[in-house]
Amino acid sequence: MQELPPEMMKAVPGAAGSLVSLLFMKEAWPRRVAMFLAGSALSYYGTPWVRRLVDLDAGFAGFLLGMLGMIVVSGLVKAWEGIGLTEMLRDLVRQLLRLPPVQPQPPKEQ
Repeated sequence: MQELPPEMMKAVPGAAGSLVSLLFMKEAWPRRVAMFLAGSALSYYGTPWVRRLVDLDAGFAGFLLGMLGMIVVSGLVKAWEGIGLTEMLRDLVRQLLRLPPVQPQPPKEQ
């Protein structure tokens, strides 16, 4: 069996940590996939910084960042939704572009 390229080997611990965290997520599948990718990316790019900060093996640091990164992303998304930041940003952009405000839609009758 051929060895994996070094760049791929750096990504494996973070992806494994994200997979472990994925088992405990109760989100919809598209959001789970996005969080998996975010946790893996955080691990890939954050592992060198964490290794300088604390004395951990690169694989273990990557695994922890992958696992905890998904939890952080999930918390940030829930906080973003909780304070209604999407609507606030949309309204701000509409104001900056001098567009009329969005009129609320009446609820549909069933």
